[in-house]
Amino acid sequence: MAASLIRLHFHDCFVQGCDASVLLKDSESIISEQQARQNNNSARGFEVIDIIKYAVEKACPAVVSCADILAVAARDSSILVRSHTIGNARCTTFRRRIHDETNIHPGFAKLRQHRCPSSQLIGNSTLAPLDAATPYSFDNHYFKNLLQRKGLLHSDQVLFNGGLTDHIVKRYSENEAAFFEDFAAAMVKMGDIKLLTGSAGEIRKLSGLNPLLLLLLLLDQIWLDPFFFFLARSGLTPLLLLLGQIWPDPFFFFSAISGLTPLLLLLGQIWPDSFFSARSGSTSSSRSDLA
Repeated sequence: MAASLIRLHFHDCFVQGCDASVLLKDSESIISEQQARQNNNSARGFEVIDIIKYAVEKACPAVVSCADILAVAARDSSILVRSHTIGNARCTTFRRRIHDETNIHPGFAKLRQHRCPSSQLIGNSTLAPLDAATPYSFDNHYFKNLLQRKGLLHSDQVLFNGGLTDHIVKRYSENEAAFFEDFAAAMVKMGDIKLLTGSAGEIRKLSGLNPLLLLLLLLDQIWLDPFFFFLARSGLTPLLLLLGQIWPDPFFFFSAISGLTPLLLLLGQIWPDSFFSARSGSTSSSRSDLA
């Protein structure tokens, strides 16, 4: 997960700045970065940010932005990642390299070809570590691999292919401390790209539109205020909007909970109302019945 969080931070900052827009899902008005072809079914860790944001909002509402959480999560993960994997790549991203390119170690290419054949109909989802030498450590073996022409991705190996960056790869392969120092500085610099301050942005209560977390927020409000649910039925607009995110029909929520006995018991304790027993036995009531 550490590698995924670092990647999320990267994809967020390098597309029009660090604004946490990569966390947004598609809506009627936007086609989000999260569902873009490059990220869809590839980028992950969104639920981790959602959980962190939910906890932070409970502790200090409307103070810490989603972009802040992305940056801190990526930073801390890069420190702790020495005991975890630093990431993998799908066969579709390195198939051409291992089958068609010449600046690759023959043995390395053959090893990867076993699980990622040239046919585009087989093995597309097969994963391979970006660093086969030490896949579970954050170290400088990545650069040592490039010296041996064992870069998994084309974008990896071009860093050491007779160009201007060859000397950088050599330096990092020989001096791990220099790599760590420069990596930390680069993370901070990347996190400062086009920061939104003051009234230029907004601090969202949730990182994205996650129905489960919206429901948790709703239950938090019910628990804190016994009359919240009753007021909602009387026309409290913010809650109806919240329920609208869970389902286009705001009243779907009331029908949906009819089979969840523990939740019904909880709500029944909060506000004794025959509404619950009536709805649990039937879902055919009209909206006028709920007024």
